[in-house]
Amino acid sequence: MSVELLVITHNLIGQEMIATATSILGDGCQSIRFISIPANLEPQNLGACADQVKQAIGELISDHGVLILTDIFGATPCNLAGYFAAGLNVKVVSGVNLPMLVRVLNYCSSDIDQLYTVAIEGAKTGII
Repeated sequence: MSVELLVITHNLIGQEMIATATSILGDGCQSIRFISIPANLEPQNLGACADQVKQAIGELISDHGVLILTDIFGATPCNLAGYFAAGLNVKVVSGVNLPMLVRVLNYCSSDIDQLYTVAIEGAKTGII
C-alpha cells in the first residue's frame, strides 16, 4: 500500500479490528499504525494524546498520503485526527467498522482518494 493507514480509536477497539482483519486477510499489506485514546480521558492528559497523533501523522506523511480511520465522529480520536490532518494530504473517515477495514486492506494499492471512497463504501455495504 502506498497510502499509509492510521487507526485511532477509543481504548483498544481499533487494535482488535486490525488483528481480526489481518487474521482474515493475512499480512499481505503494509503495517497499520494504531493509537488508543482512553475513553475516560482526563483533560490534563489530552496534550499527550494530541502529541501521539501529531507525531504519527508526521512519521507517516508522504506524497501518497495518509488515511486515518476513527471510531466516532465528533469524539476525541476524530477531532484530533481532523485537527492534525488539516492542510496535509490526509483523509479522515469516522465510523470505522470491520467491513470498512477489510475493504481498505483489500484495496491497499489504491490512491488516497480512491481509498477514501473505498472506506466509506465498505462501511456502508458492510451493514444492512
